[in-house]
Amino acid sequence: MRKTFVVVAALLVSLIAVSVAFAQGTTTLEIKTTPAKKSKSKKKLTPIQLAINVGFGNADPSAAQPPYLRKVVIRFNEGGTYNGKLFPKCNAAKLLANGPSACPKGSKIGKGTATAAAQPVIPSVNAVLTLFNGQPKGGVPTVIIYAVPDISSPLTIVGTVKKGPKVSCASGQGKCDYVLSFDVPDIPTLPGQPNAAVITTKTKTDKVFVKKKKHGKTVKIPLIGAPTKCTGKWVADSVVTFGDGSTANAESTASCK
Repeated sequence: MRKTFVVVAALLVSLIAVSVAFAQGTTTLEIKTTPAKKSKSKKKLTPIQLAINVGFGNADPSAAQPPYLRKVVIRFNEGGTYNGKLFPKCNAAKLLANGPSACPKGSKIGKGTATAAAQPVIPSVNAVLTLFNGQPKGGVPTVIIYAVPDISSPLTIVGTVKKGPKVSCASGQGKCDYVLSFDVPDIPTLPGQPNAAVITTKTKTDKVFVKKKKHGKTVKIPLIGAPTKCTGKWVADSVVTFGDGSTANAESTASCK
């Protein structure tokens, strides 16, 4: 009898450990454009500012915090235009070593805020975010998030902005082509303690332009041009991978005209 009890107890402990290690993370996504107006054509783009709000949680309300992040992928409504390749580019390593002054003028493309939890060490940490246009990665434009937390040192997270084929997205509500993808590095706390877990990120691109010569005339090209079509709403969706291996999906719609 005693041997049976020990075996059952060991199995229960193992199951509890697995459930804690692979607690299901959750995510939310909100996309907004300003203005919410389509472009007349690829040659006559409507400049827009893009706001992206992402939240991260845990399906278990009793959990101290969600699992830490490993990857975030967001797909955007088809027909938009991203012109990062035409803008001045910041070097991520120089930015991390020397701060924003290391980036060339015109490479700053947005700003935002973030919150994180580092239980049981610190319940909440706030960070100020600055977005920079990064150097291409394999020919693909990049965006650098420069995060300055309340405590600890600044960190950088580099993501790619890649245009792919049009595919069904947001549970079939529309089609997407551009994909924004970030591999999130570990955010360590104290030795022996879990990595910090991101709770929210809120970013918005600046309304910035680059001037180029076309047919003898100087034209202003926006960082982001609105999609050329609108059926009443634009769509986006996301998939988040957490450090424990779990994934979570979310989608968003935004009115357009």
